[in-house]
Amino acid sequence: MTQASTSHHIRSLEKWLGAALFERLPRSVRLTEIGSGYLPAVRRALNELSEATLDLFGQAAQRSITIQAPAALTTLWLAPRLHRFVKVHPQLELRLQITNWPGAGTEEADIDIRYGDGTWPGFTSRLLLDEPAVLVCAPALARKRGAGATLADLGEAPLIHILGTGDLWSAIGTQPAITGADQDWLRARQLLKVDSSLTALELAASGLGVALVLHCFARPYLQDGRLIRPLPLQVQTGQAHFIVTAASRRELAPEVLACRDWLLAEAQSDPQPGQS
Repeated sequence: MTQASTSHHIRSLEKWLGAALFERLPRSVRLTEIGSGYLPAVRRALNELSEATLDLFGQAAQRSITIQAPAALTTLWLAPRLHRFVKVHPQLELRLQITNWPGAGTEEADIDIRYGDGTWPGFTSRLLLDEPAVLVCAPALARKRGAGATLADLGEAPLIHILGTGDLWSAIGTQPAITGADQDWLRARQLLKVDSSLTALELAASGLGVALVLHCFARPYLQDGRLIRPLPLQVQTGQAHFIVTAASRRELAPEVLACRDWLLAEAQSDPQPGQS
């Protein structure tokens, strides 16, 4: 519809209702008090109509959902399981966007997943994944595993540090299970810094060093044997993955709500570090 046609329909609606819904300004319009009061009911009705159309007519009412998330989460956690959502919602068109840092993406995304402390001004946050970082390395790197194994059994391996995750190696060094010899080993190691969990995992899998990586990211590597956990060490990072929504966004479309709820259910079904 053209702007003139839209304006005509609005005026016709206002005449039929017997009340002004918009205040006309020189270069814009804004809702009147009664228009603001009417809006939530109209939005709910349109969302219900959208959901019913989606359920009954499928492809004829195809919608799209844009999901933006960090690269590691998209590649290692989301992508392997996304086929389950697509199977249930074949009428939806999915768009995946990679973000390198929280808030660096576009506000047009329907689902925005960020890693941090859950506090972003102007946004509300809902916890998705809160997992510890676990110690991993290539199988050939560990001289000894299981009971009695120590950090020193990892030889001269460098420590792989992921930028933006805090000083996790220092946190490991303060754990009760760490001995004085372990602390000496940590202090003597070369530090290799990378800017992503994906890079850290690939370097560790190649045998270049030892990494502390979120368990949800390390899981595929542990399951196929590219990496092992030589010691049952893990550390809480103080950060987590959240689904964030602009505080100004009052309601989500039915298909977006379905995607969000599916993501939350998938996260709840993940095995804990001691189970995989």
